[in-house]
Amino acid sequence: MDYKELFLEFMKTMDSEFNWTIDFDKELIKRLIVEELGEEHELYNKNIIPIALCKNKYDLLAYYKENDVDVFITIHFRGYKSNVENTPYFEKYIQFGDALNQIRIVYEKLYKNSRYDMLIESEQTKQIKSHQTLKGLYNIMPIIYDTLFKMNEFRGQVVGTDEQDLLTIQDLFQFFSYEFPYKIRSIFLLTEIGNYGDAAILLRSLIETFFYYKYFLIKKDGKKLSEYVMQDKKSTIRIKDIMEYIAPTYYDTVYDNLCKFTHGDPFITGVFRGNVSKKDVLLHNMYNINIGWFSYILNNCLPIIKGYFNMFGKIYRNNTINTSKQLMNNISIIEEFIDRDMNSRFNQYEKQRPTIELYKKIISFE
Repeated sequence: MDYKELFLEFMKTMDSEFNWTIDFDKELIKRLIVEELGEEHELYNKNIIPIALCKNKYDLLAYYKENDVDVFITIHFRGYKSNVENTPYFEKYIQFGDALNQIRIVYEKLYKNSRYDMLIESEQTKQIKSHQTLKGLYNIMPIIYDTLFKMNEFRGQVVGTDEQDLLTIQDLFQFFSYEFPYKIRSIFLLTEIGNYGDAAILLRSLIETFFYYKYFLIKKDGKKLSEYVMQDKKSTIRIKDIMEYIAPTYYDTVYDNLCKFTHGDPFITGVFRGNVSKKDVLLHNMYNINIGWFSYILNNCLPIIKGYFNMFGKIYRNNTINTSKQLMNNISIIEEFIDRDMNSRFNQYEKQRPTIELYKKIISFE
């Protein structure tokens, strides 16, 4: 009995939804082998004999002879030539039964079972890994959330009608202030389950809003802020103008990268979803975290929290935060944590220094 016949017997043990077949386009397989197995690939020039093909993608079960011994392989063809070294990926099996068993496991886990269950399981796994890897952050996060929520209760008395511009800014800022802790929460919840790109979209929105509140606060122009927020046709200023005024070069560097997530840039979306291989940045494992991508979100988000504290004090200048020793102490703890993080990265990573200098300008109100 040849391997195709053995595979046919194996198929009889599977249900009707089993997604492998021994009936496939031989010319297609030849083309995939020629186009994707380049000279640097381990399987190059091997006499690969196909056995079965996955119906819904280009996964091939095959074998070749080496020293008169049959070597069984499953090759994960992409359907296009990749520039990534050692792709397409493949697995070797000494015994034919081992290959069949792996195909069975993959089918049952990925196709027969619920992908939703896998999603929940993977999110829980990534949350655990995130908390274990960044213990310092998660030790202080309860204090951050508690402080952000409580601050709104200490806005104090609004200014009088004789300061109409600041009064308008206060009136509009209350909605941003109320939403701020929820936005921070959403960003970190998405980040800790590996949804780095989605977190970046929210982060971009948060930072952009922070910028225009700061700009019109500096300009002492509540009327223009209202026109900008309400997208009044009278408002002609652009977000680029606002960012260039506060932190020159930020728009064309950091903000530009954040916008790529919002606009669905295919490469950056793929890179931030693929997170398990330095050689193949698009390779994805839904159970893994990438501390580099997590840090990217973290490094761009934490300074804005300190900036929010500073802005809150400027907008609500009659605030009553100093009536609560606990709140004042917690703000100091958070600010010290953020300052320590920024200073540590500034001293340790030369490439991060320009961005850190930009954030110092963004969050400062001196």
